[in-house]
Amino acid sequence: MFAMANPAAMDAATAVIPFRRFLCPDPGGAVAMSSSSYVRHFEVPGGSDGLRLDRFLADCGAAGSRERVRSLIKNGSVTVNGGLVYKPSHLLQPGDVTSIQIIEDTPAGSALKPVEAPLDIRFEDSELLVVNKPRGLAVHPGAGTKSPTLVQMVLAHTELSPVGAPSRPGVVHRIDKDTSGLLVFAKTERAHHFFASRFAEHAIDRIYDGVVWGAVGQARGTIESSLGRHPAHRTRFASVRQGGRRAVTHWKRVAVRGPVSHLRFKLETGRTHQIRVHAAELGHPLVGDPVYGWKRLPEGLSGQFQRAVQALRGQALHAGVLGFTHPVTGEGLRFETPMPEDMLEVLQSAGI
Repeated sequence: MFAMANPAAMDAATAVIPFRRFLCPDPGGAVAMSSSSYVRHFEVPGGSDGLRLDRFLADCGAAGSRERVRSLIKNGSVTVNGGLVYKPSHLLQPGDVTSIQIIEDTPAGSALKPVEAPLDIRFEDSELLVVNKPRGLAVHPGAGTKSPTLVQMVLAHTELSPVGAPSRPGVVHRIDKDTSGLLVFAKTERAHHFFASRFAEHAIDRIYDGVVWGAVGQARGTIESSLGRHPAHRTRFASVRQGGRRAVTHWKRVAVRGPVSHLRFKLETGRTHQIRVHAAELGHPLVGDPVYGWKRLPEGLSGQFQRAVQALRGQALHAGVLGFTHPVTGEGLRFETPMPEDMLEVLQSAGI
């Protein structure tokens, strides 16, 4: 289901053919139509003959669950190559361009009420803002997400780009709620379009620190697979044979001691739960991961180590490095932030 290789270096360039490509008037990924409506566009990749429309859009994360996608198709909110399609079972061909209109359930004004709260700002100018997000904070509102979210806190500090979904102003990438680390927000439309294209081209440097179970014997490697929704558990993701998106994760072993290893992950692509799924499929799931990790602690662990693991409030994963070119000046920017205390405590209690 996934392939491994040994790249000569973590920074080795690899050609990328993204599964999902946004074909919009501007390279922003979504075109706002009103304060509560926007359109997203997806092109079907090669090798996907006979893929169902509803499955394709659901696996692309176009509108949440597959049931919601089906409802939108039946209600006339989806086109294929410019023509309305009302059958969720419509079969797609490579090169087909699908468009889906999303209507927000909650008006953007009420969903995104600014919330005054401290922010760990690492850089800010008139175009962008770099923030270090703590674990346990969602980036933006969504189904089942409680307020406040990071974007609401940022809105209390500054204005953000209106491009894209009304509930996600300025959001050009995300990390999971229970993953900590660096994020960049676009403050202007110019910056938003720039970052959207750079992320699509995989030209943003993103490196994560992770603590995984087990002693990883190999010094470095690459995991490449096609990620899509789990066929049986639709809230989870997995490497799939058909209908997924190309996902590539490079990793390097930093240290090994006792029951855990410290790995550094470099993203070539940025799919939902990518590192978490790839680590689990490597046989070394992230410590503390409530979805893809081990449900029980191994036997024979010291009391200090057990307490450190139990104190984690989610997976031991931290977006510690973020690098990109400034959208206006062209200056190369690189930001680094150390792992949070609870991850450091796990490593220290393991003797790393």
